[in-house]
Amino acid sequence: MKKVFWDRLVVSLTLPTQVELKDFVEGAEVQVRYGDRGAFYSGKIVKVNRDEESDGDDEDDVRAKWDNTTFDVVFTGDNVVQKNVPFKWFRTANDPVDYKPLLALIEEVRGKLISIAPKKGKFVDDILANMDLELLSQMLEKDAIGGESLQNLVNFIAHQILQFQAPVRNKKTAAWIKEYMEELNDGGGAAAVTKLPRLLEWVFERVDETQKDIANSHIDMLRPKLKESGKEYERERFDQRLESGQLRLTNTKIFLQGSLDFLARGGFDEKGGQVLLGCAKRDPQATLMFVASAVVQLLRRPVRLDTPGYETYEGGIPETLLWDCKKLAELRDAMDGVALISTMVMLLRQVLARNGYREEGAGGGGGVFDGIQKKLNILIKSNGVRLPDLEAFLVAKAKELCPGLPDTEQESLAHIIRNSLDAENAVFKLMNKRVDKLVFECLVFMKKEVWGRDGEQLKNKIVASGFRGFLGDRGG
Repeated sequence: MKKVFWDRLVVSLTLPTQVELKDFVEGAEVQVRYGDRGAFYSGKIVKVNRDEESDGDDEDDVRAKWDNTTFDVVFTGDNVVQKNVPFKWFRTANDPVDYKPLLALIEEVRGKLISIAPKKGKFVDDILANMDLELLSQMLEKDAIGGESLQNLVNFIAHQILQFQAPVRNKKTAAWIKEYMEELNDGGGAAAVTKLPRLLEWVFERVDETQKDIANSHIDMLRPKLKESGKEYERERFDQRLESGQLRLTNTKIFLQGSLDFLARGGFDEKGGQVLLGCAKRDPQATLMFVASAVVQLLRRPVRLDTPGYETYEGGIPETLLWDCKKLAELRDAMDGVALISTMVMLLRQVLARNGYREEGAGGGGGVFDGIQKKLNILIKSNGVRLPDLEAFLVAKAKELCPGLPDTEQESLAHIIRNSLDAENAVFKLMNKRVDKLVFECLVFMKKEVWGRDGEQLKNKIVASGFRGFLGDRGG
């Protein structure tokens, strides 16, 4: 529709070559209406239906010939064929050009330029003075716009765009203007006027682009304040609901009690007592570690956290984390995937090691097992892949790495892989503990001052945990 609109505008500004009836012949490119009123459209005459009885030269015969001759026309835009179109529906070179649609568009462009112009200074006054619609209308009607006057108008509009848009876009804008001015110089007068729609369409696009840039700039400036104000607003709203009794923290208390129990049993690295002592002293780092422990215990619950209605269960989703159910469930899926893959790779290593396989660069964390780990990660995320598929893949890899692997060892590997998902599997339990500790440290790392600049200490902990190969998969 957009293309049709601009094409129709160009047609309205371009007079046809036909003057008299004799110029309307089969194959002629014409401008014609769909009815006796309305806009003209581009078309082509496919048949002339002549009035054979009006071949005389007197005035009555000529008038009859003009009135009675009709044409079959195919419209260029939609290939619709209209038959028996009378001559009066066609546009001729003697018809006046209707500049009202063009002037209306120029007025709209003027309004758009004013909308992005700074309100201080003479910017708005300059736009009104240089885009005087009454003066432009008079010049168009007298065919006085063209050459220098048209170039001045184009240059003024282009200068406003360059002046108001983001500087980073100026180079591209200047190149377009140069190309357009060269095209404009190839014609003058009415021919030049027909090229104005392309300029106007470009201006609309640039103004819309500039308005978006201005809005984004304002948002960027306000974002820190909005973020802080948003926190305060949500906190006040939360407190109001809590005080009014609309909200209870029953599940949140159970959530925090889980962390308290875990830390009382020793927590991670048997440092739970230190964390609780720090919390008693209102130490911010200890409080952060307490909450991080609570999140890990929440993630380890036997129910998916995005289960519909789980927030209504006793001890379900904490009231403070209702909007995070999906993200927490996705994190649990990722944790399970890392633990499972790590378990399978370790079991594969054990079988290969006792059969004489030695990985080059062992201890460096790279090599063939990183590739196996990545492949398993892809397989686990693929639809339709089941545990037997993972067994087959790992057995095939074992035979590839250790060609002389006995059948009994292949069967043993398949068996231990099959049992790797058992909750009581020693290796799987070990990997889950490592994953839990790593997630805990990542949560604490959200405050950079805990683990040091640039997160180097956290990365060292990830490498030490045996999960270095997952750094790339999880974004580093």
